[in-house]
Amino acid sequence: MSETPGRSPGLGARLARNSLHSASGRVVAIAAWLALTPALVRGLGPEGFGVWSLFYALTGWLGSLDLGFAQVALRFGASARARDAGAEAGEYATLAALGYVALGLLWLAAVALLRDPALDLLHIHGPARASAALAFLVGSPVFVFSGLTNTTTAVLQAWDRFDLANAVTVSVSLAQVAGLLLALSNGAAFSACLGAILAGWILAAVIGAALIARGAPGFRWADPRAALARLPQALGFGMPLQLANGLGVLHQQIGKLLLVRMLSLASVVPYELGLRVATACSTFAQLVLVAMIPEASVLHAQEQSERLRELHRRAGRFVTAAAAVVTAALVASAPSLFAAWLGHPEPAAALALRGLSLAAFAAVAGGVTGAIVRGVGRTPIELEWSGLALALHVTLGLLLVPRYGLLGALVALLVANVAAALWFAFRLARALDWPVARMLWEPFLVPACGMAVGVATGEAASRGIGAEGWLGLVAAAATASVTCGIVLLAMRHVAWSELVSLARRGAGR
Repeated sequence: MSETPGRSPGLGARLARNSLHSASGRVVAIAAWLALTPALVRGLGPEGFGVWSLFYALTGWLGSLDLGFAQVALRFGASARARDAGAEAGEYATLAALGYVALGLLWLAAVALLRDPALDLLHIHGPARASAALAFLVGSPVFVFSGLTNTTTAVLQAWDRFDLANAVTVSVSLAQVAGLLLALSNGAAFSACLGAILAGWILAAVIGAALIARGAPGFRWADPRAALARLPQALGFGMPLQLANGLGVLHQQIGKLLLVRMLSLASVVPYELGLRVATACSTFAQLVLVAMIPEASVLHAQEQSERLRELHRRAGRFVTAAAAVVTAALVASAPSLFAAWLGHPEPAAALALRGLSLAAFAAVAGGVTGAIVRGVGRTPIELEWSGLALALHVTLGLLLVPRYGLLGALVALLVANVAAALWFAFRLARALDWPVARMLWEPFLVPACGMAVGVATGEAASRGIGAEGWLGLVAAAATASVTCGIVLLAMRHVAWSELVSLARRGAGR
């Protein structure tokens, strides 16, 4: 996309640089966890890894119930820095830190009261129950120290030090992986694995605080009383995000809970394996979506409705094209991927990866609409998106999981994501008086054609060479992704000339 009038000439370079820093941190985290997962599956066993999956579901849910404190530190911190008001930024950051501690104590009290009823509801008994009870307990301090870490990274990002924020993110992954490897080498005690996760967050919070002292000149932590005076503004900004994020995380994790409740603890393992891969590979599209938000905000403020629509159309095409290429590669190579990754075929995990990858594509397509919605300040529409997706997911899951098991959970998620994304696009089109038909078919129809052709050719290539493992994985993924890309170019979903132009501009910066 070209530079927007009125923005500083270096904005594109800064966005590219900051996205690259964020992406590099994600690459380290994803590579570390993908490499470690097979060892965790072997070391913890099916039920132990099922409890491990529930621990991540719990911490993810708790992390979404943070009242948006880290985003408060980022948003108000950046505004204060622009006005050379480092003390004000410190008040919001201190408020965020105090908020995480207070919420952590609240979650700890809630876990003490509700842990046993929750375990009964999930039908977790026997040896796994003690591990699950410990996981519920450790979730509280993990929430506190992850929140403190996120606050430090938010302050560094507010000071435009994405490089230092990335160092904090990388330190979390490296510390946790090192601790888990040590735990696994000494018998893979579940409690030791939980301790490794907590220790990684504690270390990262300390590193983040140290880097703030180095990379955020003028910033200083505030007196708690001054920080608490900022609470009304913080809640006014954070509560809508809280509601949408809470529903979104519950929507992402509800499939696991339905499988555990209606089938067994071990039945969640293939779902978790597929979810890790699909989430890792769809993460990078989110970095582009984040960059769209400030652009949309400026165009909306300048009342440039046509350019705003063009931003949605052109940027959305690039995002959905990239997501379609990745999805085609994942769906085509899913059986070979698990054979190579885990050392043996995992048909259930391959099925899960295919369904979850398609659902992730629908979520990315909806995220294109979400970037515009946030930019123009129509966040209630985003709340509708999250609520509708969750309601459909739960309703279909209750109907399909008891009868079809894993397949039913995947169908429920996919249908919910597609329907909610279409509704989201329809609502934005009506709100901004944009053509409804194009908003509905453009993000889905052409990419779906590309993915279908790519998957078919990828599977044919893998069968043609008769290879399994890494060779079959490369053949299926490469053929599927290239074919999907060719289809998207042929159907003019993206233009080759524009891709070349953007690459040249990026190389020249």
